[in-house]
Parts: sequence; structure tokens; C-alpha cells
Amino acid sequence: MNLSLNQVENTARKAVRGAGLPWCLAEDAGRAVRWLEMMGLPGTSWLLLVLASVGHRRTGELLLRQQSGPVWRAAGGTASPLVAGPSLVDAVHLHRDDGGFGLTLQGVVCPELCAGYLGVASLQTGAPLAMSWARGDMRILGDRVFVDDAQDVGATAETYDLAVRNGSRDPGRPGREFTGAAGSRRVDPRILDMLETLARRTYVESTEMSRLSGAGAGLSDTD
Repeated sequence: MNLSLNQVENTARKAVRGAGLPWCLAEDAGRAVRWLEMMGLPGTSWLLLVLASVGHRRTGELLLRQQSGPVWRAAGGTASPLVAGPSLVDAVHLHRDDGGFGLTLQGVVCPELCAGYLGVASLQTGAPLAMSWARGDMRILGDRVFVDDAQDVGATAETYDLAVRNGSRDPGRPGREFTGAAGSRRVDPRILDMLETLARRTYVESTEMSRLSGAGAGLSDTD
């Protein structure tokens, strides 16, 4: 099914909220997934994978704690991009003029989703960024992202240590380039259906009192 980027963002945002995370994290997730889909990367698929893997965990288990030096780890051991991502954006803004910026997130499920947050941060700050983990790496330049030729963009539910650092405006070694473009995006109907199922949890059913107060069509559905 084809969705506009606005529809992609809204669906992702409501799905994250419907999964039980606070609106502030849902808003950030919507922007991250929008950036990924704008690049032609499967942001909605990666989001669903994360929600299926750690969506049942309490937010407190996913909060990051600094270990030794620039190493972060979630309180419950498994880090979610939905919680770690906004912290990465904050770190990029804080160290935007620091050429030695770098940190490691331990035990991240679907680290590919973190690229969406770094993409948003790169657009906001103009800073080139890079991230790498055992399965591959990405080099992010705001409206472009380079992925290793051999890297499979199909994520897994396994956890990886993710290294994030300042990048370079020169992408360096060859790789597949994904470039941002406006327009609609093709989303797998099965993935969309599962995200919309979560999104529907954010809807409030009408009651007789709300209808009398003016919500919905009015006192009659034929209004």
C-alpha cells in the first residue's frame, strides 16, 4: 500500500504510543521512521520488529545507564532504539562541535532503526555521522546515507553493540547510496495492518456523554 510520508510518520507515532510508550518517545519515533522511509529504507518494518521484540518491556527496563566511559547500557540489558534514539539525538546536539564524539550502546535490538534518529540529528545539525555494529555500518549525511554493499537491510531481532561516532562528508569506501526523496512510499500491507492495530489503541471510543458534548457526528449518526 502506498502512504505519504506524513501518513508514515503518523502511523508510526500512534503505533509506538499504542504499544505503551509515552507520546514524547512516539513523536521522536515517527520522525525517525519518516526519515528512513524517505531514504528508501524499510523503517516501518524495523519499527515493527522492535515493537515485537521489546514492546512488552517496561520503559524503566529500557532506560540507559552510563557504564565505564562513553558506554551506555539499558537497565534491563536489552536496549531499544525507541528509547536510545532520542538520547543519541541529544548527544549529537551536545557534541556537534566536538570532533572526537563517539559512544557505544550495548545490547541494541535492531540497531538499524537508530539510523533514523541519527538521520534526523544530522539534518538538524548538519553533522555527518556514522554507526557500526557486527552486521554492518551506515554513514549518514543528512539527506543521504551510505550502506555497505554486502549489508542486508533486513534486520533481525538479535542484539548488537552499536558504535556511534562523528562521520565524514567524504563517504569513503564504496557502498549503496540511499537519497532522500519526496512522494509516497510502498509499505507492506501486513506490516501496515499490524502497526494500525497498535495505533487503534490510542483511539478513545465515543460514549453517550461525549456525544452529547459534541463529539462525533452528533445525537444521530445521520447528522
